[in-house]
Amino acid sequence: MKKRFVVFCFLIPVIISVILIGAHFLRSGNVLIPILSLLLVMALCIREPLVARTVQFVLLLATAEWIHAAYVLISTRVDAGLPWTKLGIILGSVGALSLASIGLFLTKTLKEMYHLSDAPDDKVQSREGEHGRDMTETSRVREVSLPEHRQKLLAVHSLKSNLTICSLLAFLIMDYSVGVGVAFLVVIGLVNIGLRTKIQGIGGILPSEDRRKLYVRQIIGFCLFALPSIGYYSFLLPTMKHRLIVGSIITAFTLLLWLAARFEYCLFLHPVMCPFSEH
Repeated sequence: MKKRFVVFCFLIPVIISVILIGAHFLRSGNVLIPILSLLLVMALCIREPLVARTVQFVLLLATAEWIHAAYVLISTRVDAGLPWTKLGIILGSVGALSLASIGLFLTKTLKEMYHLSDAPDDKVQSREGEHGRDMTETSRVREVSLPEHRQKLLAVHSLKSNLTICSLLAFLIMDYSVGVGVAFLVVIGLVNIGLRTKIQGIGGILPSEDRRKLYVRQIIGFCLFALPSIGYYSFLLPTMKHRLIVGSIITAFTLLLWLAARFEYCLFLHPVMCPFSEH
C-alpha cells in the first residue's frame, strides 16, 4: 500500500502536466488533444515501457509548446506595451513542470513500475531458477546475454535522442528559418551519432568494422526522423492551425518504427537496432 502511494505521488506531476496541455488546447477550441490527454492519463495504469516512452514524448512536445506559447504571447505583449512578467513566470513554470515530469521516469520508482530497468539480471535469474540451473550456469548466461542487451539498450537511447532532436527541430524552424533548422539538425545530429557510436566503441561491444556500419544505420535512422519535419516546413506555411501536423507526423512515424521493430520488420535497421528483436 505504501509503495502504491509513493508511485502515485511520483505520477501526480505527470498527470498534471498532461492535463494542463490538454486544457491549453481546449481553450483554443481544439477538442481532439484534450481527449487524447485524458486517454493518456488513463494509459498510465498500463505498466508497459512503451506507455512510459509515449508519455515522455508527449511531455517533450508539451514543453516545446509552452515555450512557443510563451514566446508568442510575451512578444505580443511587449509590442503592445503591456506587462508580461507574470505571464512569463506562469508559462515558464508550467513548461518547467512538463520538463521535470519527463525526468521522473528516470527515477527508480517509475523505472520499476514501467519495467524500464537497464539490467535484466532479475529476469535472467528468475528464468534460470525456474529451470533449476545452478548459479554458475546462470552467471554464464548473464555474461553472454548482457552485451546483446547493452546493444539494444544503446539502440533505444539512440532512437530517443533522434526523436528528441527532431521534435525540438520542428518548433525551432517554425520561429526562425529552414536554414537555421537544417544547420541545427546537421550539427546536433553529427554529435548525437558520433557520441552514440563512440560509447559503443569504448564499451568494447562492437569492432571497428561494425562501428562503421553502425554509423550508416544511425544516419539512416536520423534522416527518417528529420525529413518529415524539414519537408513539412519547406512546403507548407507554419500557421497556428498547422503546427500540430508536425507532431502528428513524427508521432505516427515513430509508432510505425516501433511496431516494425516489435514484429521484426526492420527494413532500414539492423536487428541490433531493433529494441524488441531477439536476434
